[in-house]
Amino acid sequence: MIPAGCSLLSGKSLNQTLSVGFCIDILGPEEPVFTKPFLTAFNTLEKKKRIHLEIQTCDFASEYKTALRNLAQQNRIVFCGPLFSRFIMQVAKEFPETYFVLMQAIPEDVLTISATVPNLQWILYRKEDITFLMGQICSYFPKKASYWLVTDLPTKNPIRLYEETAFTKGLQSSAITPSTLEWPIQKDSFEQVDFAAPNRAVSIFCVTEGAYVPAFLKWISTLPGKNHYLLLPDVWNQDDPLSILGSVLKVYTSPLENIVQQVSSGSWQAGLHYMTIKNGGFLVRLPSSFWEPSLKKEIESTLNSSYDPEK
Repeated sequence: MIPAGCSLLSGKSLNQTLSVGFCIDILGPEEPVFTKPFLTAFNTLEKKKRIHLEIQTCDFASEYKTALRNLAQQNRIVFCGPLFSRFIMQVAKEFPETYFVLMQAIPEDVLTISATVPNLQWILYRKEDITFLMGQICSYFPKKASYWLVTDLPTKNPIRLYEETAFTKGLQSSAITPSTLEWPIQKDSFEQVDFAAPNRAVSIFCVTEGAYVPAFLKWISTLPGKNHYLLLPDVWNQDDPLSILGSVLKVYTSPLENIVQQVSSGSWQAGLHYMTIKNGGFLVRLPSSFWEPSLKKEIESTLNSSYDPEK
C-alpha cells in the first residue's frame, strides 16, 4: 500500500539482478544540489543495465520513514539523501536483508548506538578535495587577484582547517595568502571587508557548498566594482553578469556503481565512505568563454581530476 501524498515511479524494466530504490524528499526531483545529481547517476546505471530503478517521492516529511520501508520491502538496495538521516538507522535495523545508503549526510544517531548496522553505508564528499581543485584553477588566473575561500564552517571546525590548507596548497605559491569568509554564519562581517584595499581590485571567490550558492550570488552582486570572479561547487544556470571561472562538480556515478558492484559480488562494506579525487568523486568544468584556448588546454592537462571539456 502506498501512503497518501507519496507516489511510486517505476524505472524501465531491465534484465539485471539488482533492484534499486531511491527516496526523494520534499524538495522534489528537481532539487539541484543532491537529488538531480543522484538521478543522473542512477539513470547512467540504468542505461548500463546494472540496475532497475524505483523512485518514491514524498510530499511531507512525516512520510519519510514509511517511504523508506516501502522501498526496503521491494528492492535490494535503498538510497536516500540528507533529509532522511533521522530515520535511516532505524529502518535499516528493521530490514536486515536490504542494503541502505545515505548520501551526503551522517545518520543522526550514529554516535549513540553500541554496535554497527552491517547493512548501512553513508557517503560524504571530501570538501578539502574541492578546495584543492579550486586552488589549482586559481593558480592559472592571468591577473593578480585576492582569493577568498567561502565556507559554511566555523573557525574551530577541524574540516575548515583542512579546506584552508588544501586551498593554499592548490594555489601552489607560498606568496599567495588566501582569506576566508564564512557563510552564512558570519554574514554581517562580509559588509566590513575592504575590497578597495591595495591588490584587491580583482577578487576570486571559491565557494565550497552548493546549498547556499544562490544566496551568496545575490550578496556578491551588491559588492562595489565588477572584477569579482567565482568558482562554484556545482553548475548554476543563472543570468547574473558575474564571471564564473569554473565549477567543481560532485560526480555520483562512480560511488553508486561501486556500491552496486559490492552488493553483486558480496563485498559490501558498511560504515562511512568518502568521495575523493582519486576515486572519481569530482569533475572540473571550465567555461570556454573565459579561458584562452592554450591556457585552458594547459589547465586540463595538469588538474588532478577527471575533466569534462565544455563543448
